[in-house]
Amino acid sequence: MRTKAKVAASALLAAGLIAGCAPGAGVAATVNGEKITTSEVDDGMELGPFYAEPPAPADILASLIQARALIDAGSAEGIGASPADGAEFLDSIGAQDIQSDGSYPDAVLDLARMNIISQQIQSAPEGEAVIEQLNDFLASADIEFNPRYGTWDLAQGGIDQSPPEWIALGE
Repeated sequence: MRTKAKVAASALLAAGLIAGCAPGAGVAATVNGEKITTSEVDDGMELGPFYAEPPAPADILASLIQARALIDAGSAEGIGASPADGAEFLDSIGAQDIQSDGSYPDAVLDLARMNIISQQIQSAPEGEAVIEQLNDFLASADIEFNPRYGTWDLAQGGIDQSPPEWIALGE
């Protein structure tokens, strides 16, 4: 009986430690205190068939972080795309099947807007300033990840999907 109690206590302690490392239940990441939910990542995954190579959830999470920062940086420089522009782009690629109640989820619109803005900054004189603002934001933001998605590592391009060292992999 004592062994069962020890196992149960160990499991509770491990769950508590893991939960303490994560931003919270249902949260994929926090960026300067703003939550990106696991539902938003799931919504973004609906765009998978439209990518050349289907993304991993961690890739969508990194894109959502970058999208929000890029939308803000672009707006500050007069470059942007509205949610309506994002919806029009999604309609043009035949993504209507991922609509919910006749509209696209906000996360999906953010990803579409990022795509539009990325194309705009390539030819806009203000494009360099937008990229600089984006890089400054990503370098200084307080970004916390749910370990399920990896860890934020700007040097690795955003997300390091290597398993944490506390996870033993079979060899």
